[in-house]
Amino acid sequence: HDGIARNAGDFRLLLRSPSTLKVEKCVMAALRAALCASSLLVAIKDAAALLSEEMFTRTSAFCASHDLNASYSLMQAMNRADRSLVPSKFSAVVPGYAVLAVDESVGRAQGGGTNPEGSYFTYSMEAYGLMPESACDSIVRANGEPVCAPAEDGKVYAFNFFMGANDAMAFLGCTPPPMSYFGMDMDISMRFGDSADQTLYPGANFADALSYRRIHTASGSPFDSLALIVHSADQEAMRQVQAAYKDLGVPQEAINGYQIPSSDVRFFDRSEDWKEALPDTLIPLLRMAQPVNKAGYEQYKKLLWPVRFYIAKEPSSRPAHPFDYQYLSRKNRFNEREQLGSAWTELVERVKSVLQEQHGARIRKEQPGSFRPFGFYDDWKAYLRTIDETSTPILPTRDGSYNVLQISDAMVESNTGLAAVGVVHARESTLDCAYQEAMLHVRSPRAPYRIESFVFWNQTDLAGSAKPFFPSDDPAADDFFVVLALPGDGCRKLGLQEKPFCRRLESRGPTLPKSFVTGGERVYVAKDSGIGPDADTAIPMTTLVFDVHFSEEADNALEWEAVAEA
Repeated sequence: HDGIARNAGDFRLLLRSPSTLKVEKCVMAALRAALCASSLLVAIKDAAALLSEEMFTRTSAFCASHDLNASYSLMQAMNRADRSLVPSKFSAVVPGYAVLAVDESVGRAQGGGTNPEGSYFTYSMEAYGLMPESACDSIVRANGEPVCAPAEDGKVYAFNFFMGANDAMAFLGCTPPPMSYFGMDMDISMRFGDSADQTLYPGANFADALSYRRIHTASGSPFDSLALIVHSADQEAMRQVQAAYKDLGVPQEAINGYQIPSSDVRFFDRSEDWKEALPDTLIPLLRMAQPVNKAGYEQYKKLLWPVRFYIAKEPSSRPAHPFDYQYLSRKNRFNEREQLGSAWTELVERVKSVLQEQHGARIRKEQPGSFRPFGFYDDWKAYLRTIDETSTPILPTRDGSYNVLQISDAMVESNTGLAAVGVVHARESTLDCAYQEAMLHVRSPRAPYRIESFVFWNQTDLAGSAKPFFPSDDPAADDFFVVLALPGDGCRKLGLQEKPFCRRLESRGPTLPKSFVTGGERVYVAKDSGIGPDADTAIPMTTLVFDVHFSEEADNALEWEAVAEA
């Protein structure tokens, strides 16, 4: 139609003579038909846009019901986006899915290595489009499994992959159902040493996560709603992908960008041999913690969400248009150390006094905590410089702050008890964090990864646990926690068997001599900053290791409130 319209004047000049009037009428009729056809095409395009918008509106409704059809319709939508982006803007597209990687059962088996109250999704991509086949054959993950693995559909998939500096990834799916926390992040899962034969496993984060407090969705709610997330280190690549999906009908309010800072990642120039380029291997992670809608959460874990990897036309190890990356500040208006420090110090001493004077406990170790364990707190540059063959992946996020403790000089015996004293960071009167978890483990000296006993508490369990150590009308008690892990039926002997803050040190086998204590805290997203708490102002929990000998006659009659009064 466009060509005919441009030349319509030339046609009329050629066809002016009366002898060609019939021909002119015929041609003009053809022009009118062409104009009509053009209008029809525009109408069809407009209708398609409306259909796309309707589809995404319908998908948002599906999100709340966790309907498998929502995932299927989004897969069809991504196929249409692929045609608009490849080969015009990108050289190729690789399909994949966001799938469940591990759930809370793994976290409990690992003793909190992953969250014992949450799940992790990651991207499973068709491997050979992203990774050279020789890389798939030779690289293994930290657990010894190959980086690429065949699936039931006969294709080979990879959870970890190389990324070019101008590549882009897109996730189109529903956000998780209501829960205390979720966030999308990306980590360096593997980094090569001096050669491709030396694979190191840092598991290091390098950017801000996209949490439920910052994500944009179609409905405006962070939960059960449509979202597009585009990952890239290049501004133009991200803009092109976002524009294509917007043209497809994805609402502007549902479009997100996960910017990858180019200073910390070794990107893959696909024109080079990977054994010479030695690029980082990346892994995206969608963390979820403490679901509110447990039935919806269980259904959500079964869903697959479509993902696309768009490979740049110009391979490069440096982005053509890098982001001027600005990290979020961890500063919060509430300073726990200033506002609660004195009361917390007094509480620690009070707990020690009760254990010693009322139960004859012998305090063998008082271990203060820290929210600055190496590699976990904004120090990935230094951490990446020091990793070696002994390093294990830690996979932290800036959405969290971690208190990681290890007490190797106070060994666990059959009568050993543990206590942890800290601040409930998830209260509105403190940092109003989204999620908090305290953990204590007993580990084997022969195999440090073997957990002999493991207990944990979330913010609901921690609430009210410090009240026995405060006057009954003191509201300050709610800002603190005191939790106990006791051997045998120690909780019963204190009259605390029904209390969530007293847990039994369950043994998974005979406690080995010289078993030691580890544990700590996992705290997600302070309200003010939108990321993990500031290590300089947040108070980490202190752990006490003590020996206790319960007197059956005395302790049966002992009530915890009486201990507090004493």
